[in-house]
Amino acid sequence: MKIAFVGTHGVGKTILCSDLSSLLRKNSKTVVSITELSREAVNHGLPLNEGTTISAQGWILLSQMAREIEAKHNAEYVVCDRAVIDNYIYMMSKFKQQDFYEMMVLEWLEQEPYDFLFKVPICVKLQKDGVRSTDPEFQKKIDKLLDEFLEKYNIPHIRLPETTNPDEWLEIVKNKVIKQKSLDEF
Repeated sequence: MKIAFVGTHGVGKTILCSDLSSLLRKNSKTVVSITELSREAVNHGLPLNEGTTISAQGWILLSQMAREIEAKHNAEYVVCDRAVIDNYIYMMSKFKQQDFYEMMVLEWLEQEPYDFLFKVPICVKLQKDGVRSTDPEFQKKIDKLLDEFLEKYNIPHIRLPETTNPDEWLEIVKNKVIKQKSLDEF
């Protein structure tokens, strides 16, 4: 089963990914967690955020795909801190629609679908992490572009509610995943 958390930066995807992975492991499930690749990109000298390049975002997107392929052969559950969609949205935020990458993302969603795609909303104050932009307007721009992309292509996903207590999200995710209903059933 492949599960991904999508959303703009600084909304709590990493914590959700970690918490869900821990919960599944406590229930004797084999899990591979795919962490957000932006930190790795920075270590390779690739630019991010408002200063990104098509090559940098392409590297992140293709690395995400490669990690997902590898992971699905090594675990019952693959839990992704981001999906290929997010990576493309960051590219699109600066360079507008890129037909090659957009077609690749859409084909990926068809051929290697996520069993669950959870959209995490902005509801916490943006924190400095040394990697991602701290500009709240950029954060909102990414969130809006992601929502538009999900809607434009009618991509099945579950929107987590805006809340002041993100622990509620784990309960929602746990109930959906443990019941193992597919997105088509919602």
